[in-house]
Amino acid sequence: MGLEYVEYRITVAESSLAAKFDPESLVLKDPPAYRGKDWSKMWVYLREQNVRIDLVRFREYLETVYEKAEKFMRKNG
Repeated sequence: MGLEYVEYRITVAESSLAAKFDPESLVLKDPPAYRGKDWSKMWVYLREQNVRIDLVRFREYLETVYEKAEKFMRKNG
C-alpha cells in the first residue's frame, strides 16, 4: 500500500515523569537500560506517565507526513 511509519519520540520535557524523577535517572535518560529485560518496569511509562506534546515540534512531523502524502497522491493518484 506504500505506507511509511514516522516515529515521534517525546522529549523529557514532554513527559510528566520529569517532575517525578531526577533528571539523571535512567527512567528519563535511558528507558531501555532502566527496563532491561524486566518488562514489568514498563508500568511507569504505560500507567504513570502523561505526555504533553510540544506542538511546535510536533507540527514539523505533521508537515513532513503531509509532504509525503502529497507526493504519494501525485504519484499514485
